[in-house]
Amino acid sequence: MDKLNRNPKIQLGKESVSYQMETKKSLDIEILILNLLMTALILAFSFGLIVTPIFFVLFHMIGVRSFIAGHDRMHTNHKVRFGRILESLFEGFAIVVTPWDEPYDSVKRKHIAHHISHAPGKHLELDSRKDPHSLYESSVVIASFSCLFFEEVQLFLDVRDNKLSMSRLYRLMVYLPILTLYIYYFGWMKYLMVFLAMRITGASSYFIFSWLSHRNPVYNYRFSSQIPKWMIQVISLLLGQRVSKGIINHPIHHAWPGVPYNQLEKIAKAIRENPISAPLMLPNNK
Repeated sequence: MDKLNRNPKIQLGKESVSYQMETKKSLDIEILILNLLMTALILAFSFGLIVTPIFFVLFHMIGVRSFIAGHDRMHTNHKVRFGRILESLFEGFAIVVTPWDEPYDSVKRKHIAHHISHAPGKHLELDSRKDPHSLYESSVVIASFSCLFFEEVQLFLDVRDNKLSMSRLYRLMVYLPILTLYIYYFGWMKYLMVFLAMRITGASSYFIFSWLSHRNPVYNYRFSSQIPKWMIQVISLLLGQRVSKGIINHPIHHAWPGVPYNQLEKIAKAIRENPISAPLMLPNNK
């Protein structure tokens, strides 16, 4: 394979398992499509074409898919990507409900710190200066508050640590006028419904993927084999396979972050056959 499509290999005992990384370009396109669908949904709701309960359900189903795709984009092969200007447009286009919504580059920086703090064999340190996302893994009360107000909490940490990125300013300049026009045209009530839909989607996603997925019995190599297949199928139908496979194989993701969602199962199978060869992944018991 050439450098753009090389297949990394994982050695588990005598077994060697290869996998094909997803590309940054493919995830940029996938997220763009999901965000366009969410934009169309918001407009349909705003013009009264969709009733509120259906809007919330559909928003959540698409929004969670976009959330996890945004996460997976950070772990792609960045040698296959768009040119920088076009890539910046892909990364900048998002469903923004407050002018201080965190941009992609800032989230990525913190996610890298998250993976460093969850390296194989490493005990978790709940230190928001080293890992700003560790607040999502604190006690249920602190984690719930941090997940519900995730934008405000992360903005506070950036101000505290003097790590405000220029992309935050660009997002403010672009989306503040758009949000102002939306509220002027559709009214505060419509805006609040969209805001609430986004907060429910974001808060539940952070809580599941940050708090729940790092605790026993979920954060365990054996967990994927203990879940009924029908339950996985239901989650896949409602929220997509990125979500279902990402949750049940989360320790594999931390051991080998580059493995795509659709190849996690073969790694899990190899680990079950060679359990002592797998890296030690310590759950959050705090």
